[in-house]
Amino acid sequence: MSRRLLILGLVLLGACAKTPTASVRKNVEHYDLKGVVLRLRPEEKIAVIKHEQVKNAASGKVWMEPMTMDFPVPNASEFQQLKVGKTVEGRVNQDLDTLEYWLDQLR
Repeated sequence: MSRRLLILGLVLLGACAKTPTASVRKNVEHYDLKGVVLRLRPEEKIAVIKHEQVKNAASGKVWMEPMTMDFPVPNASEFQQLKVGKTVEGRVNQDLDTLEYWLDQLR
């Protein structure tokens, strides 16, 4: 019986593990984005955006040349503000440890 409880406890502990959120990530770079929303995939919170050059205004470091690409928008209220065909400005964040990227501060 105690072995079963130990296994159950480990399973529950693993289920409680969380992926780090943007607020606890330590090695993140930020870049300015301006582009046009071409498509939205609400089930995944993905915005397909045709963007201009994406770079850090302060340092001048370029993250991406102009192109069309998918951007995760994890904040549900920000994602709901997006409209196909509309210009969007915001911030691209990239975690340098995992190379994950996402959009926030949309306007």
